[in-house]
Amino acid sequence: MGMAAGAAVAYLLTNKKFQQGVAATGERAWSTVRGEVEELKERLEDTQAELEYYRNLHKGEE
Repeated sequence: MGMAAGAAVAYLLTNKKFQQGVAATGERAWSTVRGEVEELKERLEDTQAELEYYRNLHKGEE
């Protein structure tokens, strides 16, 4: 069984179509992660702006 698994792994690692598929999947996953990080950064900036707005709004009431 170990030899069969080793042969299968060797075949997959030398198969160009498999390598291209793995690379494409990795690129899509990385792109998704980058997009989500950018979205989180934008939401954080929006939240910070809202906090600053409300702080300034209530400054005059003190």
